[in-house]
Amino acid sequence: MLRVIRSTVHGLDVSDDQAEEFEEAIGKVLTARGEIRETYALDEIGQKFHQIALAAYTDPAGEHRWAILDTGPAEVDWQDTGDLDEAITAYEQWVRETTDCAGPSHDDEGNERPVWDYSDVAGVPARDQEDAEAGNVEARMVDAVRAHEAFPAAEALYQQAARRRQIAFARAIDTFGRGGQAALAGRVDLKEPTVKSLADRGRALL
Repeated sequence: MLRVIRSTVHGLDVSDDQAEEFEEAIGKVLTARGEIRETYALDEIGQKFHQIALAAYTDPAGEHRWAILDTGPAEVDWQDTGDLDEAITAYEQWVRETTDCAGPSHDDEGNERPVWDYSDVAGVPARDQEDAEAGNVEARMVDAVRAHEAFPAAEALYQQAARRRQIAFARAIDTFGRGGQAALAGRVDLKEPTVKSLADRGRALL
């Protein structure tokens, strides 16, 4: 689910103090040109005055997140999510909706010009159009690296939980006495052979 972390158009899902920390964390990514996908319009001197971007960052709580950033001349809307697919969908939707709502603009000679100078969203008019795949490939790679880095800790927690369950099953059945295996199987909604197997491993640990 998207979380509003800085916005002039929506209420925040974080406190004001947290919002400053989020802004600082994302600011570091933008300073390092860490946008993975982006769509932008330039002003007369070639500076980005409206940008919608997708970026990977680590929030103040230390959680790896995906930020979708709409930074315009009048409004700012920064949201994030832990789900990459949701982030990609939101990014492309924001770009398309903004494009549809934008009025026409013209150059000095009166010719209509695209809303954006650069975009990687399919079907969105831009002076410089790129394919989304390069950005999506990079995003998937970042997501895979994050998952790999998180795996050892998650596996260790799983192993701890597995051992605790095995020992708890063994003690519950042994304390209950005759019929304990069937009683526990009914409570945890598992078949008796499975409960027995778990309990046997628990006794081995004990």
